Amino acid sequence: MKEMDYSKQTGLSKIMPWQLALAFLLVSLLAPFQFIITPSENLIQIVSPVFVYFPLWNSIQIFDASYIIDSLPFTILRFVFAFQIGRYYKKATSRPKVVAFGVLGEIPSLLITILYLLQPILSAYPLVIGIPLPIALIIGIYLIKRHPQPKQPLTWKGEKKILDWWPEIDDPPK
Repeated sequence: MKEMDYSKQTGLSKIMPWQLALAFLLVSLLAPFQFIITPSENLIQIVSPVFVYFPLWNSIQIFDASYIIDSLPFTILRFVFAFQIGRYYKKATSRPKVVAFGVLGEIPSLLITILYLLQPILSAYPLVIGIPLPIALIIGIYLIKRHPQPKQPLTWKGEKKILDWWPEIDDPPK
């Protein structure tokens, strides 16, 4: 695959779109997606796909593979967003589609928040307040706004563009 120099056009150093998508996939894995407060238990949690941070106790719980697989339905769209960012820099998709996938990636966290608010009404569980943290969405939108797709190099006005699948106009018929 031909390596393009994005540094002059986007401000990024020499980086391939798949490398950017992989880096953003790591952001999607590590960025928290939910801030949870349980007032009755005096519990505050910051949840990401791979860990939970408890600020009151200054402790962190890193999940095993089974929890990561269990949380996959809530975070899979964040990974699709990372894939779409890679496609955006390969010029395979547009900016509005990438942003739409980013917003879709944050909807499961919003649904969890709504379910937390309905929990005391529908059951005997105490009130849990969940606040979505769209950190991956904010980073992704900042990235594509700050560093747009690289532009195609302009050809000279008189230069012929040679296409293998199309005969040149100046060529005599055979």
